[in-house]
Amino acid sequence: MTLGDKLKLIRTENLLSPREAALRLDLNLNTLLEWESGQSSPNIMELKQLSDFYQISFEYLLDNEISDVNSKEIYGNKKSLLYKFIHLFKK
Repeated sequence: MTLGDKLKLIRTENLLSPREAALRLDLNLNTLLEWESGQSSPNIMELKQLSDFYQISFEYLLDNEISDVNSKEIYGNKKSLLYKFIHLFKK
């Protein structure tokens, strides 16, 4: 599951429209839609903001190997968080 897929899933699980999520996160609607579609990615501070807002683990957002799971769970992985972050932006 990609970062964009996760962001859209989390938003819909929280019963938010894209417009409402963007307003609550103080984001431009187009920015949020670009993240969800995979056209662009949030920076590290924006990832932290998303993690805090949706009350999900930062690691969940960065781990592209997790799929078909409830986004509220906390995940462990042997890869370092820095490795995941670097891998995310190599694509």
